[in-house]
Amino acid sequence: MHTASDKPVSSAPVNILLVDDTPAKLLTYEVILAELGEKLIKANSVEEALGILLKVDVALILTDVSMPTVDGFDFARTVREHPRFRTIPIVFVSAIADSDLDRLRGYASGAVDYVTAPIAPELLRAKVKVFVDLYRKQRELETHFQVVELDAEYVRLRLIKSEEEVDWLRIGAAFSDAGFKSLLENIRVGMTERELGNLVERAYVGEGGTTFIHYIGVTSMAAPHLCVPPQLHSSRKVQRGDVVFCELSAVWWDYSGQVLRTFSVGAEPMPLYRELHATAEAAFDAVTAVVRHGTAMQEIIDAAGVIEERGFTIFDDLMHGFGGGYFPPILGSCSRPAGPLPDMTLEENMTVVVQPNVITPDQKAGVQVGELIRITRTGFERLHSAPRGFFRAV
Repeated sequence: MHTASDKPVSSAPVNILLVDDTPAKLLTYEVILAELGEKLIKANSVEEALGILLKVDVALILTDVSMPTVDGFDFARTVREHPRFRTIPIVFVSAIADSDLDRLRGYASGAVDYVTAPIAPELLRAKVKVFVDLYRKQRELETHFQVVELDAEYVRLRLIKSEEEVDWLRIGAAFSDAGFKSLLENIRVGMTERELGNLVERAYVGEGGTTFIHYIGVTSMAAPHLCVPPQLHSSRKVQRGDVVFCELSAVWWDYSGQVLRTFSVGAEPMPLYRELHATAEAAFDAVTAVVRHGTAMQEIIDAAGVIEERGFTIFDDLMHGFGGGYFPPILGSCSRPAGPLPDMTLEENMTVVVQPNVITPDQKAGVQVGELIRITRTGFERLHSAPRGFFRAV
């Protein structure tokens, strides 16, 4: 039997697919990567890229995240669902400061790495060279050995939680709930968003918890300009008549809770926000009424139809697997799909976040509602104890 060291790995140029809707960016990638001596193939759209993949073998895909019609996440999912393409590594290029949750979403859709713009040429070349070298070594191994993929089995293991994992998720959930309680009880007019983040962390850091995310949005109910909480806190100060909406995940040894809540400051919720919130709560109740072992994905989408019936839509994923990673099922809604529906059903001891974060169609106003739950044989179990409702602070 031969071994992988019997002959050198081929140094013939390999194909690298560059995908971006902006020609200037494609030219930038081309200039940076030219010295590697590989064959660079450019595509101006996802559709063009998929056509290229059908014709040539590709060692690596470098793609923009934000593109019209089909974004990088959907493109990556499409690639992963094709049996011929699913092993191609995908590197995302993003012009925004991605949060851990965004990166998890990217990894869940099929990305293996991220590069943030503005691009550091040396870093991009180094990352690409690593994947090209791995591609060559993989091809060499395949000439001598049968390679067995374990990706699906690994994901399968992570989807279904053990009792010990659920116990740790309960701790993460309790820390997350404590963060929300601290925010709601201690917020004051005049505090900055950064100070609000500090309120959240002080509730659990001293107990051994750490922060996965704490997105906190603050905007005027009378003249809103945010439909989802930003990922980075600003120096904006809280005012009476504001609405605060948040997505909080505290961590206990890689096991996070996730709680999403909304409240007003110094005033009762205005009619638009009451309607948004009532719609989100109705969608949460409708979705959790159908989840159980064996629930099909279309049942979940149909249950959330109340969102569109009331004239609204969503911004984030309606549901995603969570707990040790960002896992399937990743679902959107009728008006905001998250790609093709996964060919799967819910199973007992999956843990998922249900988050019907309802927004106005013009994306000027929205609410955060939802939390991490455990799928049971006949329904679901709450892992959080944070009360539900539209709260008023101060």
